[in-house]
Amino acid sequence: MANPKRKTTHAPNSRGGLFGVVLLLNLLLCTGFLMRQEKKGGWAPALRWLKSHLGLAQANRSGDDGLPVGPVVRLPDTLVRLQGHEDLYVEASFDLEVSVEDDKEAVKAQLLRIHDATIEVLSKLGPEQLRGSRQLEKTKTRLLARLRREVPGQSLRAVYVSRLVFGGV
Repeated sequence: MANPKRKTTHAPNSRGGLFGVVLLLNLLLCTGFLMRQEKKGGWAPALRWLKSHLGLAQANRSGDDGLPVGPVVRLPDTLVRLQGHEDLYVEASFDLEVSVEDDKEAVKAQLLRIHDATIEVLSKLGPEQLRGSRQLEKTKTRLLARLRREVPGQSLRAVYVSRLVFGGV
């Protein structure tokens, strides 16, 4: 039992209360800002303002050749059994960069041939040819050369790996 003669005093925890109030005010301010942006037409005006005032408007993405990235065609997902491995598969997604919009439409018209060529290239590979940046660059170069042969007359600039997943049965 507690000693009734002994008085215990607890100092009020002013930090905890102040933290809660600051957190609540921050939440209310953020909610108000988000609602205001939604009424003004979304985030596009705010992003344009940020780009112009932070000097980001001149910054363009560039490919390996230093030129701005052109139109990109998303290739169909591919699932292939790797050479020399009965129970090892790779699931891959690639994006193909072209020079102009007309090339993009021409590539889209040939997606079945491109998908077959992608399967052919990947099925000749072992897992060691898909590991590490150097090996992956070599594989992308091989694939790009094969796709250029498959779709002649179109300016194919680069192959980008969107997803690469190994799996077994």
